[in-house]
Amino acid sequence: MRPVIFFLALGVVGVLAGASEVSAGGRIDDFSATLHVRPDAAVAVEERIVYDFGPGDWHGIIRDIPVRFEVRGRYFSISVENVAVFDAGGIALPFKEAEEGGMYRVLVGDPEVSVSGVITYVLHYTARGAVNITGEPAALYWKITGNAWTAPIAHVSARIRLPDAAPFDAVAASCSAGFFSEFLSCQKIEPLVRDGGIDTIQFSHVNISPGEGVIASVTFPASLIEKRSLLETVERFIARRWLPILAATWVLVGGTIWFTKNQRRRRNGAGDLNTRAQ
Repeated sequence: MRPVIFFLALGVVGVLAGASEVSAGGRIDDFSATLHVRPDAAVAVEERIVYDFGPGDWHGIIRDIPVRFEVRGRYFSISVENVAVFDAGGIALPFKEAEEGGMYRVLVGDPEVSVSGVITYVLHYTARGAVNITGEPAALYWKITGNAWTAPIAHVSARIRLPDAAPFDAVAASCSAGFFSEFLSCQKIEPLVRDGGIDTIQFSHVNISPGEGVIASVTFPASLIEKRSLLETVERFIARRWLPILAATWVLVGGTIWFTKNQRRRRNGAGDLNTRAQ
């Protein structure tokens, strides 16, 4: 098995909140995530968060997903799309989305409606850019819980499914839990076998204290990811960075117009001086 490179991504993933302030009480009974790496390198994510608010007056949760961060000198830019939120019975819940400070924020709940007791939140979304496909092997790095929960988590689990089964010696996995400066191996890392190879890897850990988190990584053959054409690469690059590209375009166009007008004024001014000199 080749060694796995895993990262400590900067940023906060998953902060529980009340009406306007972060929740300081309660507990998370279970945090489970299912990630399906698709052949196009996008990751379909489902998160099931069972939170016990206890007594009190709460309104929901805030889910912060890191979308821009640095790992060992390499910059990652992840786009989040197709967000949907449901309760345990599959009924859609109200939510709002915003991107700020390198985070994609999903605010779940109604500020006019209070909740208490045990509430299950099921989030679905698609993440692009989480799989590093620039070399061999391909690698998925994922912060399962993040390190900013203000409540303890009794049980954390994750299932990462590859686009297809891969040979045993071509897949490696790692999972760590704890604080940023003190990560220990997860209590369970288990590969699932299909068609004579590894199809899915399961991770789990128990008793996560406030401020601790769980990170998982999986490396697998880059051949499981479909090769993109140059046009597709350019289109996805623009789609993920359209705002800074638009801003840069406006600056470039505005600067060009200003420079052109300024040059014309100078030429016209020089022409007037020549005329008066004659």
